[in-house]
Amino acid sequence: MRWFLVWLGLVAGIVLLNPVFWWLVAAEHAAAPVTYSQSGGTVSQALLGPKAPWPTWALRPEGGRFTVKAWFGPGATGDAAVPATGYGELVLAGDLKALTDAYVAQLEAAGFEVSTTLWTTTLPEIPPRQLVTCRIVARAKNGPPRTITATIDRAPIAGLGRVHWIEGPPLAAWPKIDGPTC
Repeated sequence: MRWFLVWLGLVAGIVLLNPVFWWLVAAEHAAAPVTYSQSGGTVSQALLGPKAPWPTWALRPEGGRFTVKAWFGPGATGDAAVPATGYGELVLAGDLKALTDAYVAQLEAAGFEVSTTLWTTTLPEIPPRQLVTCRIVARAKNGPPRTITATIDRAPIAGLGRVHWIEGPPLAAWPKIDGPTC
C-alpha cells in the first residue's frame, strides 16, 4: 500500500507541474490562449473557454443558459480575409418558437437584417432520427460588416444551440439555406 501511495504522489506531482494540465483547466474554467496558423500562413490568436471575450454587439438569446466557448482574433497582419470570430453554446428552456421570435425581434431592434430558416434532415444514426433546427442569420444594416448566426435545435433534443459571430460578412461555410421560416 505504501508503494502505491508513493506512486500516486509522484504521478500527482507530475500532473500538477505539467503546463498542459493547467491549460486544460483554463480552457474549462477561464480563457486559455492559443496561437494558430491559417493555411495561407497568417498567424492568429485565440482564447478558448467561458471567459473568452464576447463583443457587446453580438446579442445573446434570452430565456436560457449561455456559455462563451471561443474567441478567434483577426489575422496578425490585420488581413480582412481573416476577421475576428467566436461562438458560444446555449440551452434554452420554454416555448422555443416564442424564444426564437423574441431573439429575432431583439436583433432587428438592434439594427440587424434577420432571416430564419427551419432546416430538417435525417441524422446518420441507427435508428435514424430527424434533426430539426431553426437557423437565424443576422447581418448589420449599418456600420461595419458584422454577422450573427444562431442555430436552435427543435428535435431530437429541443433547446440546444450555438451562436456564432463574425466581424465581417458571412463565411462561405455559412451558405444560404432555402426553406420554411422558423
